[in-house]
Amino acid sequence: MKNDFSVDVTIKAGVGTLTFSTPDHNALPSFALSEIESGLLRLSQDATVKVIVLKSGGDRTFCAGASFKELIAIEDEGQGKGFFMGFAKVILAMRSCPQLIICRVQGKAVGGAHAGAHDGRRALGGHHGLARLFGPAGAPQPPGDARAGGAG
Repeated sequence: MKNDFSVDVTIKAGVGTLTFSTPDHNALPSFALSEIESGLLRLSQDATVKVIVLKSGGDRTFCAGASFKELIAIEDEGQGKGFFMGFAKVILAMRSCPQLIICRVQGKAVGGAHAGAHDGRRALGGHHGLARLFGPAGAPQPPGDARAGGAG
């Protein structure tokens, strides 16, 4: 599975982009969540990065959540805790980030991916999903969601 997963971190003109992809509708095993968390932390510590875009590969599924293949293989409490902490660590990395994070949700977001995508304070709608904005850590945020073409 590791060979099927990719995470790409780029920085161009002050925009840090983290793109992740798996062939299973972007379902994420623990090691992949760890790589995403590390990429977000690297971008958040780079003074040249003014905004971060978090997105996935493909065009219809942002993320199918955690890997069910890994879930059914859990044999003890320690493995279970590690499995369920994966998305929590990604969300915590996002919330502690000083830059604005735009989460491009171009399709379905399930489980922990849904929680992460909807943890932001502002959303802009798209044809197949949402683009979610995460304000800088500690910054005041507008209440509710605002979708393109509509009021929040």
